[in-house]
Formats: sequence, structure tokens, C-alpha cells
Amino acid sequence: MHPSLRILAVMLFIPLVAHGGWLVALVGAFGIALLLAGTGRAGLARFLGMNRRLRWFYLSIVLMFGWFTPGRELLPLLGALSPTAEGMMTGAGRVLVLALVVGAVVWLLERSSRQELIAGLLWLTRPLAWLGFPRERFAVRLTLVLETVPQVQPMVAEARQAGESQGSKDW
Repeated sequence: MHPSLRILAVMLFIPLVAHGGWLVALVGAFGIALLLAGTGRAGLARFLGMNRRLRWFYLSIVLMFGWFTPGRELLPLLGALSPTAEGMMTGAGRVLVLALVVGAVVWLLERSSRQELIAGLLWLTRPLAWLGFPRERFAVRLTLVLETVPQVQPMVAEARQAGESQGSKDW
């Protein structure tokens, strides 16, 4: 499959699952599971690692939707302090969509080399060239960011651990 088609597929998949409802999200989850199974252990480990790093973000989404969405109280004994059933369902849906987006991006990164990503981005941004859009710089920068973030995170964790072992909490 051409790299631009992979990028376009991910770009179209995201709004589809974001606005498609529960059935579309579940079908999307099945599709992402199949695609990630094709990436092997490395892709699965990358997907789980990225979702593990997002766990507090996911929790905050569920809490915000759960307690600030009007609806039926989930725990009537708590009264106004109770989360709502509608809010918890909406929060869970948003978390599922974000996890699917992470899965789609992991699939894209696992199936495409740096050169393929740049070629796909260049092809997709070709119509913007006549507007003066710096396609080459955009493609290279985006590709470098997508590749660099996973490499920098272990260095940050190592620096944080070294700081804590020396008694410093703020590195």
C-alpha cells in the first residue's frame, strides 16, 4: 500500500470513529486489533506503552465527563457528588476513541519507514505548494517528531531517576 494511502486512511479513520457512535467504535477496535496483531510484538508493545503513558489523561477525561455531565446519578447515596451514568459512558467512549487513534498511529508508524512517511506527506501536501506551503520542511519535521518522541522518553525517565537517587526531585 502506498504510504500516502496509509496516512490518508488514518486521517479518515479518526473522524469516523470520533463521530460514529459505539457500533463504529467497536468495529474500529476490532480492525485496529487485527492491524496491530500484524505488526507483531513490537507494535503491540508500542501501543501498550503509549496507552500506559496516557493513563492519567484517560482518567481525567472519565472524571471530567462523569462528574460534569448532567444525567442520572450513578450512586444516588452521594447525591450531587455522584457521577452520572451518561457522563461515565461518554467519558468511556472518548477514551476508547483516543485509544483507537493511538492504535492507528502506531500501525502507521510500524508499517512505514521514515522515507515512506516523508514521501506520503509530500504527495498529500502537493496541492498546498502553490499557496507557498513549505511541504518539504513540514514532512521532514513531522516525521522527525514522530520518531524522536519515543526515543527521548527513556532519556527523560533515566534523568528523572538519577535526580531522585541524588535526593533532587526537580531536574
